[in-house]
Amino acid sequence: MAWIRALVRIIFIAIAFFSAGLSYAHSNTGALILVRVMPDTLEFDLEIPLSNLRHELNKPLEKKFLDFPSPVVDAYVAKHFSVKLLNGKNLPLNFKSTEIFQREGTDWQRVAITTLPDAVSGEREFILDSDVIIHNRTDKHTQIFLMTDFVKGNLNHPSFVAEFSPEHHVWHFRGEAGSWLGGFWASVTLGIGHISEGLDHLLFLFILLITVCYRHAYGSNGKLNQIQLRLAIINAVVLVSAFSFGHFISLVIGVLEIFSLNETVVESAIALTVLMSAIHAMKPFKRAHELKLALVFGIIHGLGFASGLSEFHLSGKALGFAVLGFNLGIEWVQVALLISAVPLFLVFFQFKYSMYCKNGLGLIAFILGSIWFWERSTHSLIIPEFALGNAVWWVVGICGLVSLVSVVTVMFKNKAFLDRTARKKDQATNIS
Repeated sequence: MAWIRALVRIIFIAIAFFSAGLSYAHSNTGALILVRVMPDTLEFDLEIPLSNLRHELNKPLEKKFLDFPSPVVDAYVAKHFSVKLLNGKNLPLNFKSTEIFQREGTDWQRVAITTLPDAVSGEREFILDSDVIIHNRTDKHTQIFLMTDFVKGNLNHPSFVAEFSPEHHVWHFRGEAGSWLGGFWASVTLGIGHISEGLDHLLFLFILLITVCYRHAYGSNGKLNQIQLRLAIINAVVLVSAFSFGHFISLVIGVLEIFSLNETVVESAIALTVLMSAIHAMKPFKRAHELKLALVFGIIHGLGFASGLSEFHLSGKALGFAVLGFNLGIEWVQVALLISAVPLFLVFFQFKYSMYCKNGLGLIAFILGSIWFWERSTHSLIIPEFALGNAVWWVVGICGLVSLVSVVTVMFKNKAFLDRTARKKDQATNIS
């Protein structure tokens, strides 16, 4: 039947589409071209299996050309790679072979190709022509993926757009009109998602707020005065602001590559900040050191945030808008945590037995921080990531539930106190 044949065809098309999205390379891949369309420049990552490159350059045993940058590789690619506008003008390109890397057990060479700054001048159409490898290999194909289109808000959604063959190796990009706001709001969303999925960042802030609220609220026995409340809120805002300022500075430094550290070092250091905040929760440091620690820890966390943005290889004005949007997304999550958590903690920690809960939460954070530090510094897995993530969310959920119950308890307690006060006033009035 016709509808059955149509359904089968749709299923096969869907399978082909998702297969393309899930895997970049296949056995007949001669090369990959990853395209990034920026407002003022075009960037291409040409990735070639080393076996194909050795065959093409007739150097199966020599390894000198594998050093990067390699003039031999760059000169070869420049002969077989071009980009031009619709008016026929060839765009000047920079070629720079970079690191050797592995994908699925195979060595690959990457060549970074960029247009000169402002050469594109807002153009949303261009023609890519590349027969790298495939001009001599009829059994190979080149796959093209659109990685980034900033003005359309596409930062992290790779899409398969074309496949080159020896007979046809031209791709015409026709971009729809967009604006800077598309990339900016995509960066905001990216920042929200990054910190929301970064359980180590959230746990650090969570424990930091617990310590601040406990100091001002503990021992008030349900009678937190306005001065204590104001001091607690101000202190929490100041510490979160110091943390935010620190991670904004290091985010900019990291993205601009002014200073960078090995990812293992950064992630291990972030785990150490969780450990330190856990110790601070159980045995508080001097208050004079809190602001400095929040600032330093913010700088460390900012280097981790920078890795989440650097992978998109943004440059120029796009990078500036992306940094602002990404940081704004992070701040929104932090402000939401501050507004929702501080009132609950201030109520909860008014009762004397809350001290044991605080120490218990600090101990849990210490254990989780220790696990993260060991895993990241040794590249080993102690607890599956999904299980560890669930444990953190369970801790956060239980704390929120207990704090909410405490709020309700205080409300009823204050209501009963007000009722008794009113009755005493009525009795005094009647006696008089």
